[in-house]
Amino acid sequence: MKRFKLLMLIGLVTALAFGLPGCSGGGGGSDSGAANPAGNSDSDGDGIPNSDDTLPNDDTRFAAFTRILLDTLDGVFSTGVDINDNDQVVGLADDGTSIKGVRWAVDADAGTAGAPAVLAPIGENDYSAAYGNNDTGVAVGESEKDGSDFVAVLWGAGETTPAELSLSGGFGPTSAAYAINNEGQIVGEALTDSGLVAVLWNAGGADPVSLGTLGGAFSAAYHISDNGLIVGEAELENGNTSAVVWMVDATGAITHGPIALGTAGDDFISSIAFGVDNFGRVSGESETADGEIHATLWTLDPATLVPSEIADLGVAGADSSAYAVNESGRIAGWDGRDGVSLASVWDTRNTSLVDLILEEGSFSQAYGLNEQNLTVGVSAGQAFVAVPQ
Repeated sequence: MKRFKLLMLIGLVTALAFGLPGCSGGGGGSDSGAANPAGNSDSDGDGIPNSDDTLPNDDTRFAAFTRILLDTLDGVFSTGVDINDNDQVVGLADDGTSIKGVRWAVDADAGTAGAPAVLAPIGENDYSAAYGNNDTGVAVGESEKDGSDFVAVLWGAGETTPAELSLSGGFGPTSAAYAINNEGQIVGEALTDSGLVAVLWNAGGADPVSLGTLGGAFSAAYHISDNGLIVGEAELENGNTSAVVWMVDATGAITHGPIALGTAGDDFISSIAFGVDNFGRVSGESETADGEIHATLWTLDPATLVPSEIADLGVAGADSSAYAVNESGRIAGWDGRDGVSLASVWDTRNTSLVDLILEEGSFSQAYGLNEQNLTVGVSAGQAFVAVPQ
């Protein structure tokens, strides 16, 4: 089982360990912005103090969220994994007997969400999970097949019956799809004779294309931007794992990569990338030899895709991770500096400031966000959407 699935399961199990009461209240601000008073920084670099400067430095604005808890199925937990720009959330939920992929429609203005629609598994199988969706409403993920294998699937816009993605060309029987862009290109992983490898399914249902490795035994692709930037992880020849980037064109041809992105600093030995935007900002995490994990932001050179800057978003002695980044410069993930994992956001204009958007909960993590900065994840065992005010 690869890293992304492990993280999802760890988050859900941890949430259950803390109990399953609903979170109370709306998202509150932390005092982490005290050292960055509003108006004292020209964050956007235009030389003119304006409202854009205050947002990541003013915790009364940066921290203002209303929380919407999303209905579950008949089981005890659910989590939101991704949200598109039409405020459709996809994720997974326990229905009392197994895990199912789900889709919610959110009305951010009204502060409400519709009942979860089950994204069914293949045939009579029990398990499915949805990991990503695009603005047209197409969702991707995985489904149990024949009671044993797990295969990549998509659910069309407004549809709940899955279509299995091709595994022709020497792939299979195991695969998973983790993201789809607005061009219809899908990324994930598929099994080969040598192990799991990152793959691209190009628009139109084409057969998967291997994105290659970095000399190790495996790779996986977790996100793809609309302009063809793909990020994920790959094992190196020394056995460590590195965040990696590829670029593909509209036909699915690989034009760059795989390129190792390195880590947040000399104290770290491995890294993984979960999200990327059209500007080449990559979100993920770096890990030390002792197992401490820090949220990490890579900024790529547009010509070479080699990182021009790497920012450590974490603090010594505490774990954190960054799952998603959008073109507004918002980063979503979780931070453990208060002794418990809490869903968090950062701003690329002030990466030293983290806001714990669900600080009233006992456990929470954020996994996705859209261009309106709506953020989704899990809080005390239940899927949530945090709506900025």
